Amino acid sequence: MVESQSRYGIMESLNSKKIEAQKRLSALEKELEQQQMAFDNTVHQIEKQISNAEGSYESEHLNWVKNETFRLNEKKMQFEVDQTLAKAAHEREVEETERQIQEKKDTYKENHITFIEGKGTELVQNNKGYENWKKLKDLEKVAIEKEIAGFDTALADLKEVSKESVKKD
Repeated sequence: MVESQSRYGIMESLNSKKIEAQKRLSALEKELEQQQMAFDNTVHQIEKQISNAEGSYESEHLNWVKNETFRLNEKKMQFEVDQTLAKAAHEREVEETERQIQEKKDTYKENHITFIEGKGTELVQNNKGYENWKKLKDLEKVAIEKEIAGFDTALADLKEVSKESVKKD
């Protein structure tokens, strides 16, 4: 009688440990789902930023050039009106504005390519980080599943011993 009570105590302990392990597994799976959703959202945001930049960089550049050209023309008219007082300062500003316009014309595509490459690198790094994290969590998941399988085996063995001891009595 004492032996069967001891087995039932062991079985109850193993069942409690199994339930606890199952709770940990459930929490881990929930964490995996949450991280997957966060990862998907990050990827979506990065892709959206890239898409937005693709659709607008040309027109933003053209508007900038147009606005700077318009501003430059206004400065030229002001120069004619106020020539004696502002000639030297005006010429320096015209040269700087023209340099900026030319610099923008020369570099706007490269600047965009650099932006896209940066976002691509960010995306790759994000993917690598997530994959490494997921591998660790998968290993942890396998370990917990093995632990649960061990509990199941121990419980089955105890049930078998209990059946044999009942048959002997």
